[in-house]
Amino acid sequence: MPPRQRPQGPTLDEIRLWPAMVSVEDAAWALRVSRAYAYRLLQHGQLPVRTKLVGSRRVVVTSSLISYIADKSEDDPGPGYDQDVAHRHSPGRTPGAGEAPQRTGRPAGPGYDPRAATRVR
Repeated sequence: MPPRQRPQGPTLDEIRLWPAMVSVEDAAWALRVSRAYAYRLLQHGQLPVRTKLVGSRRVVVTSSLISYIADKSEDDPGPGYDQDVAHRHSPGRTPGAGEAPQRTGRPAGPGYDPRAATRVR
């Protein structure tokens, strides 16, 4: 498997030599995103590649990873960078037209003291 300490992702030719299914971590490396971000996209159903459940483990289908990267490399100058997905998940940005603002899950407004807030389960 590919080493994780390399700063740059693998080439498309290297990915073509991978097994039929790879871990989400390896797919994240190929997509040039962090492992945490790949799992967040997977959790929200927005990971741009096909996955399968093998036992209790989620794996990525390598052929869909190859197709996605090949398509993106034709369209984008930055390989593996999905500007639309990255833009939707950028912290601190204001919502665009037709988008609902993201909720933080905590009350807002003057006088809010997080130390005084109690959590009821």
